[in-house]
Amino acid sequence: MDKLIAITGGIGSGKSSVSKIIKSLGYKVFSADEVYASLILNKDFVLSIYNALGIKTAGEVFDRKLVAEKVFNDSEKLKILNDITHPAVMKKLLELSKSCKGVVFNEVPLLFESGYESAYDNIIVVKRSLG
Repeated sequence: MDKLIAITGGIGSGKSSVSKIIKSLGYKVFSADEVYASLILNKDFVLSIYNALGIKTAGEVFDRKLVAEKVFNDSEKLKILNDITHPAVMKKLLELSKSCKGVVFNEVPLLFESGYESAYDNIIVVKRSLG
């Protein structure tokens, strides 16, 4: 990888549209959302979340609704969830990116909120216009 560029912005800002355009130009783009979707298929990852949040279940399949109910009105539990998921997602994104040649892009919705902006050479912030 010669250069790593982040694509970030708020919900509905158009990050995915920008990523599609960049992909269509032949660049490699990895999505934090896609990495997260693959991580929650890993039973050890799911169990680490369940254990940290105090969820007692025999299931090893990620139950989005159950986790959401746990963290919805509990900022401490939300922080615990974010402290597990954000580093794991970013680690995997960076591993995937380093395995490529040339300029690589990462679509990272919560880049600044999770404190990983320094991992990137450049950052594209997508902002939606309401006018």
